[in-house]
Amino acid sequence: MMEFPPDQALLEEKNTLLQSCGLDEQMMFYKWESWCLQRDNKPVLNLDNFKAFAADMRTQMERQVRATLRDKPEKKTTKTKLGMNFENMLGLPAKSHDSKNSNSNHPVPPTSDAPSLTDESGRVLEALNAHIPSASTNANGKKPASTEITSSIDPRAYHYRIMFQKLQDSSEVLDDRIDLFSAIVCDHYKIADEDLANPSELTQEMVTVVGRVVVDSNTVGGRLNTNSILIETSRRLGAGARVSLKLDEVSSYSIFPGQILALKGSNPSGKTFVAKEVLPLPPLPFSVSSKEEIENFNNKANNQPISIYVASGPWSLRDDLSFTPLKALVSYLLENPIDLVILTGPFIDINHPILSTGNIPDTQVTSLEDFFKERVSPILSKISCKCILLPHINDAISNHPAWPQDTFDRHTLGLPSNFICFPNPCIFSVNEVVFGISTNDILLHTSKEELFRTPTHGNLFSRLVAHVIQQRHFYPLFPGGSLDRGNPSNIDISHLKLGELFKTVPDVLILPSDMRYFAKTVENVISINPGKATKGVGLGSFAKLTILPYPLDSSTPSSDLLHNAQSRTKVEILKL
Repeated sequence: MMEFPPDQALLEEKNTLLQSCGLDEQMMFYKWESWCLQRDNKPVLNLDNFKAFAADMRTQMERQVRATLRDKPEKKTTKTKLGMNFENMLGLPAKSHDSKNSNSNHPVPPTSDAPSLTDESGRVLEALNAHIPSASTNANGKKPASTEITSSIDPRAYHYRIMFQKLQDSSEVLDDRIDLFSAIVCDHYKIADEDLANPSELTQEMVTVVGRVVVDSNTVGGRLNTNSILIETSRRLGAGARVSLKLDEVSSYSIFPGQILALKGSNPSGKTFVAKEVLPLPPLPFSVSSKEEIENFNNKANNQPISIYVASGPWSLRDDLSFTPLKALVSYLLENPIDLVILTGPFIDINHPILSTGNIPDTQVTSLEDFFKERVSPILSKISCKCILLPHINDAISNHPAWPQDTFDRHTLGLPSNFICFPNPCIFSVNEVVFGISTNDILLHTSKEELFRTPTHGNLFSRLVAHVIQQRHFYPLFPGGSLDRGNPSNIDISHLKLGELFKTVPDVLILPSDMRYFAKTVENVISINPGKATKGVGLGSFAKLTILPYPLDSSTPSSDLLHNAQSRTKVEILKL
């Protein structure tokens, strides 16, 4: 809801607008957000700006009324054309619908209507390595750069049955994660395994412990604060015991539930482990390639830069299912061709207001897969370059709404052969550059649970990304987001190992989020949130990557070459 300043003239103007346009305050708030978004969120809520907003709303209403009177067909009966409804999908008798109750207020234009791009489309909102020139495959008549996409993931591992978690399997996965980091810490700091202590045992000496951060369940609301931190051990190290953790003597930390910590401290009372130091976890190494491999990739790419678009759903505005943002992106792509497109869901959002009614207007299909083929596939099929698709847990067309999440079925969705469907999360390579992507919103979820004091990374986005890199997992938060807090994560605990970062860290880490878009280098990893294609009331943003070819010469070693993507990759966040 909008909060109005105590200005009588402004309140009168608001009431006049509500009465004249037949709006409620919630709808007025949405339209105000959209109006501000078109003006880069600069307008403040004052009398002059609100008068300009009200004038625009009245003008829009007049146009809609004129269009309705001009285009309204003459009907002799009240019989309406039924859209797709869930009664039809389940084989139940269809409910009767008359013209008053139909969803004709939400007309959906045909998929052939491509939106006209504005001067704002393609405007750079933020850039990383702005000194690197942008590349385009249609420049100077050059041939497009060839991209080779490879992945070592086993798709069969993601075909598991959801909602069949066993308590023992889940506990073993969580336990194994603590033991994994215990071995890493021992190896890095040259500590004998038997020297790792149980934090719940009374000790006056300084000891090293490894455990998981847990929120004290007795705390009201279950939020992490300085008085509600517990450290949990594995069954091997301390019989899974939990004990209160005090970080008052630690000058710098950033923690969240589920994080694995290595600590130095003591437990003089037997009831509280008092930490003196948080030991940094050793980083994962980067992938390397041989000189021969990179030379081969450079030749295939014609020694040209590789250009990539990355965009994330949802792909429909809040008030219709015409997929306007997707049409806008594809239109921009056709005018500005590149080498590879990476698109993430949700493509048909299960939480969309129209979809949640169970009755989709102006369609005769009887399944969501057919609806995708009718509305979305024709738009996507206009993309001629390679295109990678990743699902989202809110995708209505996915029969696997748990994370880690199985791939889309390209054939079921009627997509051409240039489309590649990967699971969520996934790690793959574009030529020699390694990409990692997860569409579960770990950035937003962690930001709501994090507790910190003078952290190493002062920037919020850099700190959230660093958690993913340091914890070696696409979703290190546990327990994850919840439906009660409006940020469900749908985690299948027994399959959390599918979310690990394997043995190396990606060169490029893409984490689509509802938080503000960004492009940063975090711990030498290019980290990107391309933003959302829409947040419901207007077009959003997407990312463009330009990756320069690896510079080779006679002095270049023949093996174990770091990719150094952070120094030869330009990232631009563009307005859709």
